[in-house]
Amino acid sequence: MFCRLRDTQSGHKGGFVLHDGPPYANGSLHFGHAINKFLKDIICRRKLLSGFEVSYLPGWDCHGLPIELKALSKDSNISNPIEIRNKAKQLALNVIEEHKRWFKNWDIIGDWDNPYLTFNSNYIGNQLKAFETLLDSGLIYRSHSPVYWSPTGRTALAEAELQYNEQHISKSVYVKFKLSTVPPILEKYSDISALIWTTTPWTLPANQAI
Repeated sequence: MFCRLRDTQSGHKGGFVLHDGPPYANGSLHFGHAINKFLKDIICRRKLLSGFEVSYLPGWDCHGLPIELKALSKDSNISNPIEIRNKAKQLALNVIEEHKRWFKNWDIIGDWDNPYLTFNSNYIGNQLKAFETLLDSGLIYRSHSPVYWSPTGRTALAEAELQYNEQHISKSVYVKFKLSTVPPILEKYSDISALIWTTTPWTLPANQAI
C-alpha cells in the first residue's frame, strides 16, 4: 500500500525521510511501540498527502546482550560463540516476523518488504567503514573504566539501574488549556479546552505549544 500510494504522489514539494529509531528484536510489542508507530505514521501520511515523496524504511536493532541472554535462557549449555550468535539471530528473526505482522495489522505504512536489519552483512560492513573513519580521525581510544556487574544475572548493569528507587512515585497533574481559536468543526461546542498530563508541572509556564 505504501509503495502504491507513494507512486501516485508527484513529490513536487521535495523529499521527506523519517529516520525511525528501530525497535529491539528481543520481545513482544507493547503499548509504547503502538504509540510510537502511530504518531510517526500520522506524520508520514500527512507529508505524503501534502505532496512530499516520503521515505520510511522500517528496521530492527538485532544486536545486544538482552537478545543473547534470552537465547541462552532456552539452552544454557551453549558456550560456542558462533552457536550463541546463530541462536540469537534466529530469535531475532522470529521476533521481527511477529513485529511485522502486528505493524501491518495496525496499517502502519512503510516498505515492509525491504527492512534494514542490523545483523545483515551490508549493514555491518557500513558500520565498520564508519568506525574506520572515526579511527583514522583519532576519535577512537582505549581506556579503563569500571563496569557494574551482577553475579546472579551474569550481566553488566547500567548506573541508572543501581540508583533507581523502587519506592519512588512520580506525582502528576492534569491541566486544562482553553483554546484561543476554535476550529469551525468544533464551534457548536462551548468552553473547549485541551487536556494535558505531565509529571513536570513546573515546566508549564515555559511551554510554547501543545
